[in-house]
Amino acid sequence: MHLVADLHQPLHCGDGGDRGGNDIAVEVEGVRSNLHRIWDGEFFPWHALADLPIETAPNEPHDAFVAWAQESHRIAVEQVYGRLPPAGPDRVVRLSPPMLDAWWAAAQIRVAVAAARLAALINAR
Repeated sequence: MHLVADLHQPLHCGDGGDRGGNDIAVEVEGVRSNLHRIWDGEFFPWHALADLPIETAPNEPHDAFVAWAQESHRIAVEQVYGRLPPAGPDRVVRLSPPMLDAWWAAAQIRVAVAAARLAALINAR
């Protein structure tokens, strides 16, 4: 379960040189954190996903894990790192509420996809 969930978290398959976003200092409305903790839910209302509808995933080949990791890497590059504002002189990236809203939307999709794929794996056994 943990492996499937982590493969769908874009920063777990992202840059590689910043320890999954742990080395990128960020600030959101005056609160300092790091990029990874943002995606792990520090500013996202994960409890709101309790009633998220889960679609049935199609049967995928057993080597789909590589494709899932590549998918998450692409999302990390395009939707996270590619949209990250430059750091200030203090080496802190300031994130706006609209950016967090966009990331939250992407995070919800990733959770739903991971849940559907995990369910399909469990049902296939």
